[in-house]
This record gives sequence, C-alpha cells and structure tokens, in this order.
Amino acid sequence: MIINIHSNQKINGNTFAIQHRHNFFDALPKTYYSAGLLPENITEVWPTHFTLLEAALSSNLALAISGCGLNKNCVVNWQLQQQAFSAQVKLANKLKKPLLVNADRASDELMLLIWENQNTQTVIFYTSNTAWPIAEKLLAAGYWLSFNKNLRNIKTQEVFLQTPLNRIFFFSDDAAVPVEELYQLAAEIKALALNEIILQLELNFKKVFKIPVP
Repeated sequence: MIINIHSNQKINGNTFAIQHRHNFFDALPKTYYSAGLLPENITEVWPTHFTLLEAALSSNLALAISGCGLNKNCVVNWQLQQQAFSAQVKLANKLKKPLLVNADRASDELMLLIWENQNTQTVIFYTSNTAWPIAEKLLAAGYWLSFNKNLRNIKTQEVFLQTPLNRIFFFSDDAAVPVEELYQLAAEIKALALNEIILQLELNFKKVFKIPVP
C-alpha cells in the first residue's frame, strides 16, 4: 500500500492518505485524519481554536497532530507561535499521538521547545528544502523525516539518500504530484526495488501510528 501521511486533497486509487485539517474542525472526515494549528494562522484567540482542536483529536480516527510548528517567514507574533506549539506538544503527550511539524527557518528553536515540553511522542519533520546538516541533526535527535514533491530536487535527493529508510515518510500536502511518483523516485535514489520501499514504509506506519495499514 502506498502511504501519504499528510494530504489536503481527497486521494483515490491504491493510496492510503491521512487527511489534514487545520482551519475548521467542525466538518471532519469519516476516514483517518490529522489536525493541528498552523503557525501562520495563530492569533490572540488561539486558545479557543485549541479547544476545538483537542475535541477533534479525541476521535479514534485522528491519528496525529499535524502542521504545527514555528515559522520565521510569517508575520505572526513569535511568542504566540511558541505558546501554541508548546500546547500542541503537551496535547500530543496527553493523547499519545505523533507530531507532524513544520520548521520554517526555526529548526533549532523547534527542537528546544520539543525538549522543554518533555515530549514523549514520535516527531516527524516535514522536509521541503532542508539541508543535510539540519536533517542530520534532526535524525540524531531521534526524529523522522517526511518528503514531498521537492524530492525531485538534487539537494533533497542527497538528503534522502543519507536518511535511513526506517525513518522516512512521504506526504503531498496541496501538491498535484502523486505520492506514487515519490515512491518510484525513492526506489531509484536508493537503488532498491519499489516493493522494498512499500514494505518498509508500511512497517514505519505501523510503528508510528500504531494501527495496521488499512
């Protein structure tokens, strides 16, 4: 089974996708989903949104807290971003669900907050144009990496080649690039059979999300 751990679009075919929700938590999917407060959407009323998020994540269909993190590329107040992210780390611990996080020019600060909030759950970093020194630091800290359409880029391919296959996921977000294409590209980069990629990511999924592959 092809696995997409973060999609903002409905996926058809032989791909299993976790549907991501980040703005509205009142129309949740009837299939597996994740939800989170994006740093670029944080305002002074984030605690109200957080209450709605916590309710949305109480379902057994909610597999992860996703899209949260820190973003130095947006104009949102830095302290509010930190407060909202810290609350989501604590919520992950409470609900025993993994965290899928964004670090836009803020990987060190994000790692520090994860540590300060005594995180006990699996953390998966979305990688877009992550350089190897940063990726290496994340892997050394025990975190996982998830790759998207940027796997087409040479720099990202170099990072992917050095990342252990048992610490990898794929995601599409809003991109039109099918995750099936990323699996095929991954097999070429790693010089492995496509089925080896599929089987290892199924093992990764079971380990992190603690459910069988649907």
